[in-house]
Amino acid sequence: MQVTRDCRPYNVDRLGRDYQPGADPRFIKTLSQSRFNVYLREANQDSDLAFRLYRWNMLLAETFLMPCHLMEVALRNGLSAKMWARFGAEWPLQARLRGDWDADPRLDQRMRQLHWDAHAKIVDQREQIIAHRETLPNPAPVTSDCVIAQLSLGFWTNMFSARYRGTLWSGSALRSVLPNHPMNISSDDVYTKLGNVREIRNRVAHHEVIFTKDPEARYRDLVELCTWLNPDLGHFVETTSHFDTVFAARPQANQAG
Repeated sequence: MQVTRDCRPYNVDRLGRDYQPGADPRFIKTLSQSRFNVYLREANQDSDLAFRLYRWNMLLAETFLMPCHLMEVALRNGLSAKMWARFGAEWPLQARLRGDWDADPRLDQRMRQLHWDAHAKIVDQREQIIAHRETLPNPAPVTSDCVIAQLSLGFWTNMFSARYRGTLWSGSALRSVLPNHPMNISSDDVYTKLGNVREIRNRVAHHEVIFTKDPEARYRDLVELCTWLNPDLGHFVETTSHFDTVFAARPQANQAG
């Protein structure tokens, strides 16, 4: 099968025969008709265009992987350091379920400023790691870094929610994590932007349609977040990403191969 990265139609199959995957019921069955119907609607029931849109959506999704990777890792590192300073060095190991707070005198008083819902997420990840390691012949001890690495983007996003406005983000505290953010940006703005990025990141992870979800704006959000974290990070994304090229190559009806 002809393989290119410029979103043109596939003209031949692997044996050199004329082939249009969008018109092949076996191909559609493999993907599922309900999944393909989304693209058929966008293509006004043109099956060939629908398949090209499907392929374009995959290429578009691919362009989000690198900036999402960089943004999430940098954000996690910055926020975990912030939480280390605020809640104590072993906050991932200190977390307790809400019902255990009063019964455990070892719980650092600073950790009680971390919402019980965050405690629950940390405990859940920690217990999953422990359960897995108990199946190994010589399990290594669970460290804070192990738990931090497993916490989701949703967890880190929630650290910018209104409930932590006073605990983490009073004054100029936002610069401890996002040192290059514009003067008029607040933790609420970061929370909104991260929420938008998280939505499209999750759609990419679950192989869903993204070209109908304002991917251009979401990509710009990603570049901005990377730049606020580190200007060099934002520059790296902008100079190595193929997003603009792929986004501009949306397939059109009756497009020549």
